[in-house]
Order: sequence, then structure tokens, then C-alpha cells
Amino acid sequence: PLSIDIQDEFSKDSLNYNYIHKAVAVYYNNRYYLAVPSTGQTRNDIVYVYNFLNKKWESKDTFNGDNFIDNWVVAQKDGKDRLFSSSVDGAIQLWEELDHDEIGSDSTETEILGRLKTRTYNLGNSMDVKKFNRGNISLEVLNGDTLTVDAVTENPDSTVTSLSLNTITPEDVLKRFRINKRGTGVAIDINTTVGRPKIRSVSVGGTESQRSNKTFE
Repeated sequence: PLSIDIQDEFSKDSLNYNYIHKAVAVYYNNRYYLAVPSTGQTRNDIVYVYNFLNKKWESKDTFNGDNFIDNWVVAQKDGKDRLFSSSVDGAIQLWEELDHDEIGSDSTETEILGRLKTRTYNLGNSMDVKKFNRGNISLEVLNGDTLTVDAVTENPDSTVTSLSLNTITPEDVLKRFRINKRGTGVAIDINTTVGRPKIRSVSVGGTESQRSNKTFE
């Protein structure tokens, strides 16, 4: 039952089931880390993370190049238990340390791309077409965080970039954005390219086409 929310991620088109027996998992800091091989790979190169506090799958981690996880190790660093992954190639990687990846002997910095897509908002009515006017996003940012917010409507299908944000100071902020699109529902697609902003809440507002009342969800 825990995998129902991401069941489409475990299809034969996504994972190599001929080598799924090499999957490895670990429980660390209220999270369950599951490393599995993607299609075309014989070793684990994708990590799914389940948060036991939120009781939701919160992340799918992918990597550039040949970065494989053959095992997990919880070991001491600076007097604290930390999570490491290891590979048969002799590589050991420390997890949950920085806001970016450092890969290779020269510790080249690689930004971690992030994506959060909300459920589809239909204002309590899945069939009627609505006019989605605006939305709000509450988030905590640091200096240099960069993200875009897209509104993705259904029936008719469309995508519009409603907000682009490049922060210059650390702050808690509420940003309002315009949608101005019609559809039976709308999902908000948030993509981060620099930093790791914390998304606290997302809401959208709109009007049902056949009624004058406005609804916020």
C-alpha cells in the first residue's frame, strides 16, 4: 500500500526488473531510502525516499553520469550517525550534507534540480470548466534560490509559467501569481534550479464558469 502514490514509477518501462534483485534499502532519520536500477541499467541508479513523518514519498533522486548505489552504510561522522552509499567501484558518498552535489576527486559542484507537482485542483467539481485566476505559494528561501512556477490545466490542456523567482535575501515569503486559464482542473508544477527552497503551501483560486461565486483551494 505504501507504493500506491508512485505506482506508475515502478512499471517495466521505468525499472529494469531483470536486475531488481540488486535493489538495496535503508531506514535513516525517519526516512526510507530505496535504490533501484532504471531501464537499461544493471545497477542501482535511482533512489526513492519515503518520509515516515509525512507518511508520503517525498523524493526521486537521479544522478548525472555513472553514479551507482550498490549498498547503504550508516556510520559515524563527527560523532553522529550519518548515511553513506557505497559502490563496488570503491566510491563512498555522504548523503544529506550540502545544497548541491560534489562529484569526483575535484569535488565539482553540481546543482540539484528539484521538482514538486501538486495534485490537480478542481474547486470541488471535477467536470465543469472553471476560470483559474490566481494562486499563492508560501515558501522559505535562501540567498540565490531560483525557481519557476507553472500552472498546468486540464481540458483544455495548457501550461503557463506564472512565476519566476530568483531570491537575493533569506526570508519567509508569500508570493501571489496569476494563472488566467480555463480548464476542469489545474496543477501547480514547481521546478528549482539553484538551492533548496522549502515549499510550505500552495493554493489556487478560480470561478466556476456557470456561477458567479469564487472558490479558493
